[in-house]
Amino acid sequence: MKHQSTRALYDYWTTKRGRRRAPARSDIDPADIRRILADTFILTADFVNDIRVRLAGTRVCALFAREIKGEAFEDLWSEPGREQMHGLLTAVIDENAGAVAGVLARTEQGAEIELELRLLPLAFDSRTRVRALGVPGGKAARVLENGFAMTIAATLRKRDKLAAQLTWLANRQILNLPEDRRHDRFALRNAMARLVLPNGTNVACRVIDLSQSGAAIGISPDLRPAVGVVVTIGKTQGRVVRHIEDGVAIEFMRLQHPDFVEDNVTGE
Repeated sequence: MKHQSTRALYDYWTTKRGRRRAPARSDIDPADIRRILADTFILTADFVNDIRVRLAGTRVCALFAREIKGEAFEDLWSEPGREQMHGLLTAVIDENAGAVAGVLARTEQGAEIELELRLLPLAFDSRTRVRALGVPGGKAARVLENGFAMTIAATLRKRDKLAAQLTWLANRQILNLPEDRRHDRFALRNAMARLVLPNGTNVACRVIDLSQSGAAIGISPDLRPAVGVVVTIGKTQGRVVRHIEDGVAIEFMRLQHPDFVEDNVTGE
């Protein structure tokens, strides 16, 4: 870590986690890192694999010349680096492994700057979907023509697992491998379901997408519940985490058994 901001955030994160693999969001006090807040961003898992920017400091937004709050993190990267960043972010969140990466930022006019990106995991808890802290800054040690070089703060086992993930990503298209998702989607026999809203109203809805950890639900805009409220889809309780074009995204309170999740969610 060559830059003051990345080192300062790492030192604070290390202090807060103690003997744990990662600190929780509730352990992080913005006042403690006020000197680097402008360089810091927070990522949140709004729905299943959809990692979005929860908050971004002024200097982070200045790098993109816009406010990036709410944007999908992977969409901030160019196509060649998107899969590499997906593999890195997956390792950080799933393995609770901090990482440092060298990245190359390029303007529309072709001007380039080398940056050092630090990603640090935050432990999952039932009160928040925040999953990672990050800070870009400084000059990276190595930036390659079609990617970046990085160092990983992790055990040997975690390093080996990340290497396997990156190898899979590199060979996925060549070998026509299936999509790697944290929880597989189900091909539904019956997409119709009943949704119980916070006020007790029971309405018909359509299941657009279903996994062990959540579902995308199609529902009339005038009935769409607010983000953050608890609802029941079929017999399964969950929380609305995001509005989508045709309805809402719901994350289940508990991971569902793959043999029973469809029966617990669908049916009228």
